[in-house]
Amino acid sequence: MKFNLYVILFITMAFLAQSCGDDEEMSTGTSELAGTWKAESLNGDVTSTVVFGGMTTVTSSIIDGTNLNYTLVLTDDSFTTSGSYDIEASIEVQGTNITSSDSYSNVSGNGTYFTEGNEITVDGQFFELELNGMPLMSETGPVTATYNITNNVLTVTQNDVDTNTQSGVTTESQVNFVSTWRRQ
Repeated sequence: MKFNLYVILFITMAFLAQSCGDDEEMSTGTSELAGTWKAESLNGDVTSTVVFGGMTTVTSSIIDGTNLNYTLVLTDDSFTTSGSYDIEASIEVQGTNITSSDSYSNVSGNGTYFTEGNEITVDGQFFELELNGMPLMSETGPVTATYNITNNVLTVTQNDVDTNTQSGVTTESQVNFVSTWRRQ
């Protein structure tokens, strides 16, 4: 049964990792974001409904970042990440609870981004997230979120509803992630 739960979770997250983008030309980022930011928090939840072969599976996940020793450096149109952090996850699949703790050390990443108003579209990812070795997010974007800066704290909020159908499997996922970063 435990193996089946991991397979269902993997299918859910694989479809969640796919994102739709458009072919519009990307404009550059903004200088208000340029600088070095230290992660203060990462919290999120994902609720997914997977329909496959007449069977429906509902997965609900709560994810919290801890021991955040992680930085984000933004230029006018690109970013790099480096450091370490831990992820605590609580997953419920059809009434069965699974908990997981994962440590991420020597993490480094990079990508590009652009902004429009208070939206930021990232081609890449700020955090690496896995559950038992399976990616919870796509390694590339684009992913669009909102952002604001108050008192030198950058808050990035991603709220998406994604529906995907492939090879007879339909997944609908509600994704909500909030990360906060303090300007260094």
